[in-house]
Amino acid sequence: QDGSSEQREIREELHQDPWLGTALEWNNADADRQIREGVSVDLATHLQSLLDLNNEEAAQLLLGRSRSTYSRYRNERRLLQGAKAERTVRFARILALAADTVGAIGEAIKWMREPVYGLGEKKPIELAETEPGARMVRNVLHRVQHGIPS
Repeated sequence: QDGSSEQREIREELHQDPWLGTALEWNNADADRQIREGVSVDLATHLQSLLDLNNEEAAQLLLGRSRSTYSRYRNERRLLQGAKAERTVRFARILALAADTVGAIGEAIKWMREPVYGLGEKKPIELAETEPGARMVRNVLHRVQHGIPS
C-alpha cells in the first residue's frame, strides 16, 4: 500500500468522526471564527469520551474550569465561548493532527497519553493545556510528518 492511499484511509477515518474530521480541516482563521462563534459543549464531551477522561480531568483540561461548571454546561447544553472554546478547539485540532500523523485515532489517543522524548518526556495531553505547550506538541507532530526524529 502506498503512502498516498494510506493517507486517504487515515483521512477517511478522521472524517467519519463527527468532530475530528472538521477540526483537521480548520486552518487558524477557521478555528478563530469557530471559537468566536462558540463551540458546542458536545465537542468537549466527545473529546472526553475519546481521551477516556473522567469529569474532573475533562473539566480541567478542556475547559480550565471545575467539574461542577463543566456539568452545568453539559446539562444546559451551553455553547463554550472564549477561553473554554479555545481550549476545546485546541485539543480537537491537536488530536486530529496526531491521528493524521500517527495513522489512526486510537494510536493518536495512545500517543497523547504517553511521555514523548521530543517533548522532554512530557505527555502531549498535559502540554496541550497551554498554547505554548500545544505549539510544542504541534511542532513535534510536524517534525514526524516530515521524517525528522523527535
